Amino acid sequence: IVGAGLIIRSWLSHLNLLLVARISAVIIVVIAIIGGISLFTYKIGLTEGLKITFFPMIILSWTIERMSILWEEEGYKEVLKQGGGSLFVAVSAYLAMSSLTMQHITFNFLGLQLVILSLVLLMGNYTGFRLSEMKRFKPLSYQIKKYANGDQDKPELYKLHDELTELKKDPHNTSRKWKNEVNAEIEKKFGAAEDSTDSAERRDSDKDKEVR
Repeated sequence: IVGAGLIIRSWLSHLNLLLVARISAVIIVVIAIIGGISLFTYKIGLTEGLKITFFPMIILSWTIERMSILWEEEGYKEVLKQGGGSLFVAVSAYLAMSSLTMQHITFNFLGLQLVILSLVLLMGNYTGFRLSEMKRFKPLSYQIKKYANGDQDKPELYKLHDELTELKKDPHNTSRKWKNEVNAEIEKKFGAAEDSTDSAERRDSDKDKEVR
């Protein structure tokens, strides 16, 4: 259903529709696909296919919309990665909910819902590094190690930290603009002085050649 919806969504993107109209069109397409699958499975004698109509259609439509935007921004690899992760979570949740042991525990010990709620709140308040960010910030750790070994003057992390503290002290960038203007004037003056010294040295060398 998601794959067919992505194909229809890619065709709808060429029409330059507004968000509400685009989502409405995707929902109508999802309803048509689910109805077609239910009718086909009923015709071939599979009554289990009729239960697919209870699947949340709005969630499917938003999943198609989000994956289509992700395809345009990040490429198909990111879509496959996130889609595979969502599929893995869905299969794991289905296996857990279909387990008789889990059904017995959840329905007979309702206090466990509060324990799960507290765990969700604790995970939501976590502000540290995630496992995916270990790979994301790995180049910064290399820069810090090079800086500690003396192989690099100043890592990018410290430069960003200095710029952030400077922005906090001066949010309107007045001192930074003044510093940039002063540095530009100094470079112009020193550049003009260097050009004059170079021209003077060239004249002296030309005179020496003429004397010789």
